[in-house]
Amino acid sequence: MPELLEVKNLSVSFVSPGREVQAVRDVSFSLKPGEVLAIVGESGCGKSVLCRSILKLLPRSAQIKSGSILVNGADITGYGEREMCKLRGRLFSMVFQDPLTALNPTMTVGQQLEEAVRIHQPDLRRDRLRNRVLELLSLAGVPRPEACRKLVDRANLILCERSGVRRLDMKQGLKEFFVRHDPQRVRDTLKWGLSQLDDNLHVGAGDMVVIGGYASAGKTALALQLAFHIAQSRRVGFYSYETSADKLHDRTVACQAQTSYKKIMSDQLEERDFAQVYDMSGHLTSPALELLETGGMTVSAIGSYAMARHYDVIVVDYLQKIPAAGRTANDFERVSQVSSDLQQLGRRTGKVIIALSQLSRPEGDGKAPTMSSLRQSGQIEQDADVVLLLYKEYPKETFSRRCLDIAKNKDGLSGLGILLNFNGDNQCFRQSGAQTPPKEPPAEPVQQSIFKPLPDGPTPFDREL
Repeated sequence: MPELLEVKNLSVSFVSPGREVQAVRDVSFSLKPGEVLAIVGESGCGKSVLCRSILKLLPRSAQIKSGSILVNGADITGYGEREMCKLRGRLFSMVFQDPLTALNPTMTVGQQLEEAVRIHQPDLRRDRLRNRVLELLSLAGVPRPEACRKLVDRANLILCERSGVRRLDMKQGLKEFFVRHDPQRVRDTLKWGLSQLDDNLHVGAGDMVVIGGYASAGKTALALQLAFHIAQSRRVGFYSYETSADKLHDRTVACQAQTSYKKIMSDQLEERDFAQVYDMSGHLTSPALELLETGGMTVSAIGSYAMARHYDVIVVDYLQKIPAAGRTANDFERVSQVSSDLQQLGRRTGKVIIALSQLSRPEGDGKAPTMSSLRQSGQIEQDADVVLLLYKEYPKETFSRRCLDIAKNKDGLSGLGILLNFNGDNQCFRQSGAQTPPKEPPAEPVQQSIFKPLPDGPTPFDREL
């Protein structure tokens, strides 16, 4: 019987600049069909290099220096990659020492088997190719490949769901659509206590609202007033990074009981003031509002505390004060990371996030702020579903009305402006009776040109052309 494989005086070396190492020296053997040959040797003696030489799978640094390899009598020593692809997997193949490293972790096992079969049998139809892959898997001890794939898919879905992924196909989506938009159903959106906000904002579970304001514009007072109203029907946690809980409570009492904040802070309340606050006790204690001093809390800590206290709404005063969970290169990166984390907290937990934000100092032209005025990061306007901008109608006037612009509104109209009267003594906002667009300060009169008659005599226009 002729030899299936014959190796004659084979020598293989690893060549590097200025050095050559002989891995296989003058090896000869032959195999007939049905025979088994065991090659035994200590570690590093060249067993794997010898087998790789036969399949022409040597690294670039290795060279066959001498000898020949014959398969069915044909010398394949000089074959290139194209000729060898026709032999590998048909006449011979190799199982490596660590077969797990032979698999590409970015591809499924089935895809890799398909690729190998397609290389050796390029004319195989698609259906036959798939059947061949299933046959090979069965030969490897995988009796029900399709069942295994379903288990893997299910495990991947479970891992994704733990990461906060929600999947909605079109059939289920249509069912929920009719329920979600039933005219008889009461919409589960926030009520702000200001009619124009109630009519135009549709803020629900998982949304993020940013209230930007200049210093002394009253954004904390506005946030307290809105939070108090929202807390009539929801649990609200007010996280403050710069004001004590006592002062926040005093401001709330001044607003809701219409009591002088100046008297409260200077301990000059009179008997009638205390009686007025007492009469409002039921109103003051009814909301599920908790005021928190939270210096140093990260977004993760905010979320954990909110889950423990079962808050529906998280109010943060203010975003630029929140530290990042890890190291950041500068304030821009820190604020961007905090903004993104707050948005993800809302999406993951279904809680509404209301974050106060500082605005960059206004320029001297008196123009109204825009979303680009949000301090230290453009990420804030990207993350927010709603952006409200609070500023004085006339910046230089102490008792100027406040403008509250809806600068961004994903689920409604934006570009709307609301005029508010602000009473600093009781820290309270009310919609102005005259809702006119904010007025620009009057422009300086433009100097007009003055024309005077020329004296008698020729003029430049009299010159003949």
